[in-house]
Amino acid sequence: EKEAETAITQFAEKIASYVGLRLYDEQIIPKLRDFRENGGKISDLKSELIRLTESFSPQLKAYIVDVGIPEFQSSLSQRVGDIIKSIGSDFVNKRASEATLHDLKIHAPKTADLGVSDQFSTAIGASVGAAITLTFAAIGGGIGEELGIAIIATVLGTTGPVGFVIGLVIGALVAAGAWWFGKEKITETIEHVSLPAVVVRSALWESRFKKLIDDGRKHCEDSVRTNAKERLLPILPNITDEIVFRLRSWW
Repeated sequence: EKEAETAITQFAEKIASYVGLRLYDEQIIPKLRDFRENGGKISDLKSELIRLTESFSPQLKAYIVDVGIPEFQSSLSQRVGDIIKSIGSDFVNKRASEATLHDLKIHAPKTADLGVSDQFSTAIGASVGAAITLTFAAIGGGIGEELGIAIIATVLGTTGPVGFVIGLVIGALVAAGAWWFGKEKITETIEHVSLPAVVVRSALWESRFKKLIDDGRKHCEDSVRTNAKERLLPILPNITDEIVFRLRSWW
């Protein structure tokens, strides 16, 4: 259970880092910088960030399915193998029978050789990997599809990174904009006012803009990490039960 929970934490961390780099750093920040330099409407900026995030969805799902899940499977299989090795050689040598291997109709992935003992290492890796895969596949719509949709929804939500960053921009403009438009008026209509570049740059001077960017990135990764863990932790008992069941069948 401890190793499975650690693997889920690492899985969520990698997804958060991927979204932070590929979506926030490479796509959202350039749009924010362009807005700071050229001005424009907050509503247009928000629409563009939403469009970028929605179009990022297939890329995120592909990463989860093609990279995230296989790495999770390989890492946890390796750790289970280390645990088995720590039990002692008797478990391995007594149970590594040809009958057990013959009954295991699973092709072991190349990364599943755990170095325990002879063919038994391959059997453990294949069986543990299959248990993880079956658990993921049991989730409605598939873990990649469901998790990808959930994360995109989190990023787009009013409390997610897009809403958070827009809120920071508006807050900075309102704080500095009373001299330009009147504080109450600008608060009511600011999203639809075409803001001159000089006003935006005055409100978002470089050090403030950098802090806004950094705060937005942290919020983005934190929200994705939290969302991923919340979606995965409920299946933790299923993963550990499947693994233990398969290992007990050899004991």
